[in-house]
Amino acid sequence: MFEILTILSFIYLLYRIAYYYKKVDYSKVKDFFSILIFLLATLILKELYDYKYISFNTYYFISIVIGLIFYLLLMGSIVYKYRSSDDQKERKRLTKAFLFGCILILIWGFIIFLVF
Repeated sequence: MFEILTILSFIYLLYRIAYYYKKVDYSKVKDFFSILIFLLATLILKELYDYKYISFNTYYFISIVIGLIFYLLLMGSIVYKYRSSDDQKERKRLTKAFLFGCILILIWGFIIFLVF
């Protein structure tokens, strides 16, 4: 099931990349391409674990590192857009997105702390 969803996600992302590339909106192409790289890394990692090339501890550690890198990339793009925006409404929306992202990672970290 994971592989089917990943393949459908690849198709959708490639469609969006081609669409924005034709419209010459390279910032959106870059955003969709980073999501594509994240999905590809996750799929490769899962396949390595399924075929027993790596242990669960390695799989778990690398998944957390990949997730944190993607999270930092997302938060960095929000901060960059906030700093380059002059519109007050856009800044308010980006502030909400940043706070929502911070709250989610804090809750996730607290749950991991309680489990382990």
